Amino acid sequence: MQPSDMRRRCALTARVLCLCAGLAAAAASPFAQAQAYPAKPVRIVTGYAAGGGADIIARLLAEQIGPKLGQSVIVENRTGAGTNIASQFVARAAPDGYTLLFTSNNHNLNAMIYANPGYDPVRDLIPVIQISEGPSLLAAHPGTPFRSLRDVIDAARARPRALSYGSSGVGTPVHMAMELLLLSAGIEIAHVPYKGAGQSVIDAVGGHIPLVIGSIAAMKQHIDADKLRPLAVSTSRRSSSLPEVPTMAEAGYPDAVHLIWLGIVAPTGTPPEIVARLHREFTAALQLPGVRERLDKIGLPAAEAGSTRDFEALLKADFATSRKLVNHLKLKAE
Repeated sequence: MQPSDMRRRCALTARVLCLCAGLAAAAASPFAQAQAYPAKPVRIVTGYAAGGGADIIARLLAEQIGPKLGQSVIVENRTGAGTNIASQFVARAAPDGYTLLFTSNNHNLNAMIYANPGYDPVRDLIPVIQISEGPSLLAAHPGTPFRSLRDVIDAARARPRALSYGSSGVGTPVHMAMELLLLSAGIEIAHVPYKGAGQSVIDAVGGHIPLVIGSIAAMKQHIDADKLRPLAVSTSRRSSSLPEVPTMAEAGYPDAVHLIWLGIVAPTGTPPEIVARLHREFTAALQLPGVRERLDKIGLPAAEAGSTRDFEALLKADFATSRKLVNHLKLKAE
């Protein structure tokens, strides 16, 4: 082989090697990885126990979006510390779209009431999509004289702190909804916190506490059996699950509007292309009639289709309301 031929071959080889290296680099880039997403199962982590409303919704959605993503979508329950364990776990996960957090109002609240929650809801996690929203429901034992929210407020004004109400615990969304009402109405009713919604509702049904606030899902069967009397819901519009029950706004307290919301967030740094893909698939799942019907029955209807920015705006508004209540109540969790 002539020296000139050898030089041409070496130059060609060098160009081929450079091209291969460039292609490899492109394939390893975040954009290329996002384009290939997902290449393995996706995990949805929740801080709520298996069998509860949030868990049921998470699993329902996982079943729907798995086939669309072409991968298994697994729901993982990491309970404890008021959902902090799950939030902390996802906040520390790789920002690659394979570990998501299914969360609710506690997302903001816990960062305010725990001395060391282990995550920052603004810095460590970014919004993907709001899944659902619904009211807290205030109900009374049928043996009480309370037939409306006005009756409760009049009684509380006549005898401050003589009344009591039960909730699923300190700092839970339903507790915040009730305290927002009390703040708006300028009244005091003693809070009896329980370790979960089930026990608070059972005690209200048994007449051990006169009032209870919780989700519609936790109380609907007892209302249908006339063992609890519904008084008001905390949203601005009536619930389709209990259309005959007025809102707190209708009773004259528009400042008491409060949502229980559920949504998906991801570790900060997750590529925008992946967030957009997840948002698109969850949005499609939430439009399915079967999914919407199931969420309606649980009492947490599917949220109106919105963008990631819309969910971000909700999170900011919820943060502000929660901060106001936490400061007013001087709430601290052990």
